[in-house]
Amino acid sequence: MKFVTIILFALIGLFAMPACTNTATVDPAGTYKGDAYLYQTDQAVGAAFNLFQVYVTWEYNNRAVLASNPEIKKSADYIRSNVKQWRDSALALRDAYAATPSADNKANLNKVLAVIQAALVQATAYMTSPTATTTPPPNP
Repeated sequence: MKFVTIILFALIGLFAMPACTNTATVDPAGTYKGDAYLYQTDQAVGAAFNLFQVYVTWEYNNRAVLASNPEIKKSADYIRSNVKQWRDSALALRDAYAATPSADNKANLNKVLAVIQAALVQATAYMTSPTATTTPPPNP
């Protein structure tokens, strides 16, 4: 479980990167046209949705063991019911920012990233809780 905790916190760190001031170098002639924020956003969103899949699978596979904490199922169901909207919004706002990297487009993208990050933090908290003694989550 300790290894899983380290991986989950690493994913949260990766997800938080777009909001940080960064010094990453991205090839100006490449796909991202030198935009490190856009590159990190793509990496973070991909990692977040992989973790959501791990979380809802973990919850489903351990439902009987986790029955004493109904908040975990409620959280997983919330993610299941919203993940498509979050993904679609993130992709649309990411594309809008890529087409026109304005402060407004970046702010709008950051709003959806904040929603995704909040759900990610909650999922991670439940999976790493000492009361969540279950089988390990699946590998993404």
